[in-house]
Amino acid sequence: MPRDTKFFGNRQHGGMFVITDKSVSTGNIFWVDSGHSNTKDDDGSGQNPSAPFKTIDYAIGQCTADQDDIIFVMSGHAESVIAAGGITCDVADVQIIGLGNGADRPTITFDTSTAATIVMSAANVSFENFIFKNTQDALVVGFPVTAAYCSFENCEFIDLGADNTVDWITLSAAADDFKCIDCVNKGTDTAGNDSFISIGATSNVQITGLISNGDFAEANIEFTAAGIDVLIADCYLENANAVDVNIEGYAALTGWLARNYCRIATDTQTTWINTGGAASLFENYGVNNDGETGLLIGTPSV
Repeated sequence: MPRDTKFFGNRQHGGMFVITDKSVSTGNIFWVDSGHSNTKDDDGSGQNPSAPFKTIDYAIGQCTADQDDIIFVMSGHAESVIAAGGITCDVADVQIIGLGNGADRPTITFDTSTAATIVMSAANVSFENFIFKNTQDALVVGFPVTAAYCSFENCEFIDLGADNTVDWITLSAAADDFKCIDCVNKGTDTAGNDSFISIGATSNVQITGLISNGDFAEANIEFTAAGIDVLIADCYLENANAVDVNIEGYAALTGWLARNYCRIATDTQTTWINTGGAASLFENYGVNNDGETGLLIGTPSV
C-alpha cells in the first residue's frame, strides 16, 4: 500500500477525494477482496473495504474512462485467470493498486489454459504491488499491452515449478511510453521462456530496476522491432540459456542502456547485449562464470 495514504471518501459519496504519496485523485475509489465474508460483484458493492467487489475485472467495469479512478485490491486477495481476457483493462486511466507487503500482496494466478491473458487495451492503466504466478506450462503471453502509458511497478512475475511463460509481457507498436519499474521476474532453469518482455516498434519505453532470471530462448528483454528513445537502466538480468543473451536489441534501436548487470550461464559467452543499434551504452557489465568480476559491455568511444 502506498505510504501516507489518506482517505477522504469517494467521489460517488459527496465529491470527496483520495490523497496518496503519489497522486491526488478526484475519481471514484473501488475496493476488491476475494477473502472478505461480504464480497460480491454487484452494483451495490465495492464502495468501501467492508463490502468489496470479488474480482478485479468487475471493478474495472465500474470505472469511468479518463477520470483517474483507483481500484484498491486488499492484502491476501487471490483470483485466477483461466482464459484469454480473463481480466481486461479496457477503461482508460485506471490505477490498480495492491495493498500489503511481501507474500501478502494480492496474487493473480494464470491457470488452466495456455491462452489465459490479462489484456491491457486501454491507455494509462497501471498495476502496482501485485504478485503474478503462472501454473500453466507454455503460457503464451501473460500481458498483451496494446495501449500507451501503461505500467507495472513493484510487481513479481513467477513461473512455478517447470511451468514456463513464453513471454510475460508483449508490447505492440501502440504501447508507447510503457514503464516497468522495480519489478522482479522469477523464471525457471528449464527451457521454455522466450523473454520476460518482448517489445515492438514502440517509443519511450522505460524498464528500470528489473531483476529477471530464467531460461530465455531470446533474451530477458527482447526487441522485435526498432524501439525509439528507450531507457533500460539499473537492471539485473540472468539467462540460463547458454547460447542467448540478456538484451536482444534491433537495428536502428535508439535510446540508453545504462548500468545493467548481465549474466549468461557459460564460460565461453562474450555477448550479453546483442544488436544495440544506435542506442548508447553506459557502464553495462557482463559475467560468464561464478565469482568473477563483470566485463564492460560494448566498444568504448574514442
